[in-house]
Amino acid sequence: MKIVSFGRYAGVMRELAHAVKEGDEEGIRYAARYYAAALPENAAIVPMPSHMGRATTILALADAIRDERPDVKVCDCLACEPHMSSYAQKQLGWTPEPPRMRLLSRPPRRRAFIIDNCACSFATAGAATALMPFATLMVLAVSNWR
Repeated sequence: MKIVSFGRYAGVMRELAHAVKEGDEEGIRYAARYYAAALPENAAIVPMPSHMGRATTILALADAIRDERPDVKVCDCLACEPHMSSYAQKQLGWTPEPPRMRLLSRPPRRRAFIIDNCACSFATAGAATALMPFATLMVLAVSNWR
């Protein structure tokens, strides 16, 4: 799995990852600038679906990135079966189970980046990159937890 991260899941990056997850518009716009600066020209970004099954706040992040970088294409092609969030699973002391992911449409093949706010358990990231092994995972923050 190829990963690009802007920092560790601590301090400011943890707060920013939470702001994105909670749908905070200012946090989303701020985070979008990180992604926009790091993406190559004509990149395709695929927002990670939430535990509810479809991309929501990460789709809003993708749209904000596209606002910063009109050359970037958003491809909302990943979905999963609704499931308990990795965070909730960890709170119960469980090892997060990978969600059952599926493709809704043909994914982009060149310069593809799956975007998410953070990668902590890597369960969701692993499920998504299994469907798109050619893609790079791009997140605000990663944790030491595995």
